Amino acid sequence: MGTGGAPSINGSGGSGSGGATVDPCVNNGGCDINATCQASAGTRVCKCKPGYVGDGAACADVNECLANNGGCDVNATCTNTAGGKSCACKAGFTGDGSTCTDVNECLANNGGCDVNATCTNTAGGKSCACKAGFTGDGSTCADVNECLANNGGCDVNATCTNTPGAKSCACKAGFTGDGSTCADVNECLVANGGCSVNATCVNTVGARTCSCKVGYSGDGLTCSDINECATGNGGCDTNATCTNTSGGRTCACKSGFSGDGLTCNDINECLTGNGGCNANATCTNTTGGRTCKCGAGFTGDGLTCSLIPPPAPIDQWKFELQSQPSTILDSAGANNGNVVSTNALSPPPIANPTFTTDRNGRANGALSLIAPAQNWVLVPNSSSLDIPWEKGAITVTAWVRMHTVPASGGVVIFDRGTISDPTGIELQLFNGAPYVSVALYEASSASPMPVGKWTFLCLTYDGISLYLYVDGVQAGSFENINVPLARGVAVLAMGAGLNTRDGYSGGNLDGDLDEIRIYSAALTAAQVKSVMQE
Repeated sequence: MGTGGAPSINGSGGSGSGGATVDPCVNNGGCDINATCQASAGTRVCKCKPGYVGDGAACADVNECLANNGGCDVNATCTNTAGGKSCACKAGFTGDGSTCTDVNECLANNGGCDVNATCTNTAGGKSCACKAGFTGDGSTCADVNECLANNGGCDVNATCTNTPGAKSCACKAGFTGDGSTCADVNECLVANGGCSVNATCVNTVGARTCSCKVGYSGDGLTCSDINECATGNGGCDTNATCTNTSGGRTCACKSGFSGDGLTCNDINECLTGNGGCNANATCTNTTGGRTCKCGAGFTGDGLTCSLIPPPAPIDQWKFELQSQPSTILDSAGANNGNVVSTNALSPPPIANPTFTTDRNGRANGALSLIAPAQNWVLVPNSSSLDIPWEKGAITVTAWVRMHTVPASGGVVIFDRGTISDPTGIELQLFNGAPYVSVALYEASSASPMPVGKWTFLCLTYDGISLYLYVDGVQAGSFENINVPLARGVAVLAMGAGLNTRDGYSGGNLDGDLDEIRIYSAALTAAQVKSVMQE
């Protein structure tokens, strides 16, 4: 038994034979094996060794660990031993047991934690916790696929890519941002989104569409111009010209048409400036154009028209005073006449007819037939006088100045033949108004001739129609007579009319004659005016 304050046993020794002193502690003096025998003055004392308790004769082991951990460090394990104890630092600590210092397990090999775990040193140990993005007990950690839930927290328009212990977010094509937030990219804002310049780019969520514009065909990335004019004239009017343009077409009405090109109406060119034709031409509108045709009495292409000169008269009486005053000279032919009087069919010439100033102011250039003298001019019948009758066409022109208008009836200016047969040609004044006749057919002016003024009168007949002109303007007509002229057999009277059947003259003119002509052709209106202007 250990001393440790324990009692001890005292005993006396004996004397050996021979009187020698005997050691009382021989064989430990009978003390407990865990006691110490101490001899003193022939006795011995048994005292329990340290770590034991008892009276020495019997010693029991003391468990030092039961009190204050046996004096070991609080972080040590006290192990009771026979008569003592041992101190051993607990796992996670290092030292001699009496003093123990914490071991930082994390410093070596991550404390045995998984490489994807965080090792946290603790008093006498460590803890392992899987890092973010991993799952497990820390000793073993498996990667967590964050993308499996809610797209890993990425934007719905982003792609989530799992990485060891984490994930990455990348905006999809057509979007921009950090992946956590993605905004649509309007591709159309740059280079028309890659579409053709002739296409329309329409932004869509995360993309764009390309569609060729009207007038182009293709997939939108490539657009080719459509030639609209190749089909149905491009929708233009049939009288329009279709011109293909980039992405469209234009419609322009052709020359001679007006409109917007989709609808073209014929222009009547003749309504403006006679269609560009000559003033003496007739403009006839045609589809998309016009034709120009020179009028009667003119020649040319219609754009330029020249007067066809009238033929020379076959007879021309200027009524100028001659050396023989009664003679009226035919300056174009051989049919001279005489100034006569009375109403006989063949009266003799008078000695002193009266002459006056003509229309041009020349003295004695016109014959004056003043009433009541009843003078007139007689031209004998002749074959040359018959030429117009033989050709079937005639023109008679006369410059006349009327002094008075007869109260009633008519006065004659030109008369050959009778009105009852095709030979009769007359130019008269009826109540002062000019009128003409062929046989029984008459044409008259609606207005009387002015008194005291020179007036140009004209009769034309082409075997079909009869025309009367007053001062170069048509004043009357009788068309489609269709009576051919027959060869005349009568004399010609000017200034009075002859009744060849009954043998007298009448209808005498009270006025002046300047010039009378006969043409063997029916002059045109333009030629009539030309003759008047000579």
